[in-house]
Amino acid sequence: MKKWLSLVLAILAVLTLCSCDLISSISQLANSSTAQSKEQTSTLDESEPVKEELVKYDSYQAILDEYTVKLQDSTPILIGEYESEASNNNDGLEGLATICNAKVTKLAEISNEGVSEMAEYYYKNGSGSYEEYSEWAGKLMDVYMEEAGKIQNAYMESVK
Repeated sequence: MKKWLSLVLAILAVLTLCSCDLISSISQLANSSTAQSKEQTSTLDESEPVKEELVKYDSYQAILDEYTVKLQDSTPILIGEYESEASNNNDGLEGLATICNAKVTKLAEISNEGVSEMAEYYYKNGSGSYEEYSEWAGKLMDVYMEEAGKIQNAYMESVK
């Protein structure tokens, strides 16, 4: 029972982190985009040509592809780190859960970075449809959840 409670708490902590970072990323991008527009408008000199910002990605799919690879490549490394740290754990089940949460959090950071890139793309190049952005961000979150599950499976195997 303690194993399942720890797992549920770990999942809730990760989901809370992800949703907070997603909302924060969208808000920050909206605020910075508005501030940049106002700044550019107030400082625009008629004699200077307007420079286009370099676009890092050309589609949501490109962002999804890149961050899917990052998540999938990081997962075996994080599992290896978990297993190494778990073998030196002296804090019992709680210590293992803490180690697992730390590894899942690292994966969440990668996912959040990808979602932030999608939010930036949405504000600068997207079709203007929040639903489109949300759909693509959800696809990346699905990849994250699948990969996080692999780390959590390593945790479950270690507590047997």
